[in-house]
Amino acid sequence: MIKWCILRFTKSSAPTLYLTTAFTLIVVVAICSIYTAQAFAHETFSFGNLSITPGWEVEPPIINQLNSIEINITRNEAEGSSVAVRNAFSNLDASIKSGGLTKPLDFEPQEESAGLYRAMILPTQVGSYSIVLIGSIASQTINSELGIEDVDDTA
Repeated sequence: MIKWCILRFTKSSAPTLYLTTAFTLIVVVAICSIYTAQAFAHETFSFGNLSITPGWEVEPPIINQLNSIEINITRNEAEGSSVAVRNAFSNLDASIKSGGLTKPLDFEPQEESAGLYRAMILPTQVGSYSIVLIGSIASQTINSELGIEDVDDTA
């Protein structure tokens, strides 16, 4: 009788235990994915038919650690497609702003992806940073300040 109770309890609770463990694991992964996506999401800004997505190459950005600002620039076409914009900085000046300081950036096109540009930077202040763009891309005038992720003092 005792063996039957132990055997019955073990057989009937094993699937429940597996399902509970699997469900808990799925919930934990989903929550972590949501917070990670929010923390490192790059915001896209629209200017006419252009989309500009600035952000840090390495996230989270840490004070006094060499990093790069990256900007992806695309032109929106009909039916929802987009095309990478080459030579986007030929008539566009870019600088980075933190607090009251503004410094020019030298964006270089990246071979790994058309429309992707990077400028190396050593963030020396904790806090908010923004990219200032002044000029034009393919006859679209741009005179804006675009926010990027804040720089932290630790990882």
